[in-house]
Amino acid sequence: ILRHALARLTNQTLARIAYEVVVVDDGSTDETPQVIADAAAGGARVRGVRLDRNQGRSAARNAGIRAVDAPLIVFVDSDILVLPDFLQRHLEIHQAAGRDVVGRGPVASIPSPEIPTRPPLTRISGAYLDTANASIPRQALVDAGMFDEGFRVYGWEDVDLGMRLRSRGLPRVYSAAALAYHVQHPPTVDSFE
Repeated sequence: ILRHALARLTNQTLARIAYEVVVVDDGSTDETPQVIADAAAGGARVRGVRLDRNQGRSAARNAGIRAVDAPLIVFVDSDILVLPDFLQRHLEIHQAAGRDVVGRGPVASIPSPEIPTRPPLTRISGAYLDTANASIPRQALVDAGMFDEGFRVYGWEDVDLGMRLRSRGLPRVYSAAALAYHVQHPPTVDSFE
């Protein structure tokens, strides 16, 4: 799915020079390095950051934050597909706010990498921060201490960082137009756990 995700992230309405895609490879043992290299060879600004062993979601995200000096970071996961105006929509959130905010958009689950012609109904998440679809000024992340690498259980690292960002006064600004699709195969008896 990463190949599909990168193809969509490198085909945005923003000029290619206006953004860079940084992919953190958290010690993968599959073809992830080649997928990243293929995306970079296509002329897009794609850069891989490789961790020599799996260190977990927090450490991987922190490595990505440290690897860039861009003023705004947009988080998506490797199984998230976006529309061509996705980055533009996140940029608009921050331009309209005129101050540091946490930008959020909806995440719709789809069973395969084919984006539907009509957006499915989405349940609007009340989560302050969900790194499947969020944008935050880089300096605000650094000032808040970034992701706590002590979290090794799925999902709590973004809740924790969100609480710290909120306590620093950053409001969440939600934009339904910043839609992302999570490729999530329907659960089976074997995969449910």
